[in-house]
Amino acid sequence: MEKYFIRVAPEETHIQTFSGEEAENRIKEHNDLIYLDEDEGIHNVTKERWHDAQIYENLTWKDTESSDDRNYDHLSRFDDLNSVKNILKNSKSVIELGCGPFTNVRLYDIDGDITLLDPLINNYLNIKNCSYKYGKMNGKDIKIVSSSIEEFDTDNKYDAVIMINVLEHCFSIDKIFDKIESILNTGGIFIFADVYFNDASFVASNIYDAGHPLKLSEKRMSKFLSKFENVFEKRFHKLHDQEWRNDIYFIGKKI
Repeated sequence: MEKYFIRVAPEETHIQTFSGEEAENRIKEHNDLIYLDEDEGIHNVTKERWHDAQIYENLTWKDTESSDDRNYDHLSRFDDLNSVKNILKNSKSVIELGCGPFTNVRLYDIDGDITLLDPLINNYLNIKNCSYKYGKMNGKDIKIVSSSIEEFDTDNKYDAVIMINVLEHCFSIDKIFDKIESILNTGGIFIFADVYFNDASFVASNIYDAGHPLKLSEKRMSKFLSKFENVFEKRFHKLHDQEWRNDIYFIGKKI
């Protein structure tokens, strides 16, 4: 397996990638193995480590000309949400966690209120093609919240929670899973996609990725998802030619 060391430049102006022997030497000195839980993967890191991930994420999109982040691919892997289209359309309140600059929910047919949450959301408003740039999305007023998921302080409840390819960018999976349970109404739906690792130790030993500190085991992810009534599930292996990568697309109902 090729070794990679991906970091934010010291002056925080760009992302640097090293490979091969140079990456191997750097990984020996600086890696995420200190956070490893052999059973559950890397599921919690410090806020300081997470700060690097946020800088990385901001730099990724800062000057982009794009208007999409594989959102159509995600929708396709959910079979166009055919299993929950009517439920989603009639939901009174929907929130997307870790929405990014373009969102997945912009592609959904929803009549109810929409909330978008991301710790970088105010930065994303400055991006040329941000899908909610002027406080509207698809001509509809939406609410934006600048917060990490872990620190999202609300008494609101939602009929649908959407979180797609977000976990790797966070700092506490335990807090996130607790938050999702607390804000989702009974009978509500959870639309979720993310990466899991059969051997987080192997990946962390070969790749240091500033933007993606968390590496969840299948066991820990499945334990949380088992709390929901399974409405839809598909799994993929080696997406984007990454041999260590496993992706799950899941829709569950809170019971």
